[in-house]
Amino acid sequence: MSRPAGDGDARPASPLRALAADAAAQVHRAAVAALAAALGHLLRQQDWARLKLRMHAGAIVRLGVVASGLPAGLPPAEIRLRIESDGLVSAAESHDAPRATLLLEPSAALLADFTRQGVAGLSRHLRVDGAVMLAAALGELARDLRWEAAEDLSRVVGDVAAHRL
Repeated sequence: MSRPAGDGDARPASPLRALAADAAAQVHRAAVAALAAALGHLLRQQDWARLKLRMHAGAIVRLGVVASGLPAGLPPAEIRLRIESDGLVSAAESHDAPRATLLLEPSAALLADFTRQGVAGLSRHLRVDGAVMLAAALGELARDLRWEAAEDLSRVVGDVAAHRL
């Protein structure tokens, strides 16, 4: 059973469950912030990707995994990101309305397709709603955005050593 909290959210009736739900929400916020920072790092390395996202500045994107059966009080298995005017992303509030939603539906077939085809294999398991152009841009980023590890490593060990590694 849950009881309504002052802000309208359903809160677990047990103090221990409420504490666990609060901790899960804090972890969720920290994970979204870390993911936004990591995506920002990748986007800074790829001018083409930032240009593609700038066209959608201000849009909220909801990314998630269909996860039915989660215990009450836990945050949903999703994140919301805001596309900034410079083409980078930042964490958005959970109540912000998304312009596009991309939900991955986990299954054994998804795992098999991912193992065989990599990121390209996920597309048939992805449910897309909302602005088609924005969703297409996100799909292109998911397919083509890559980490330039040698660029980051060169700052530590130098250009020659980084490219040899």
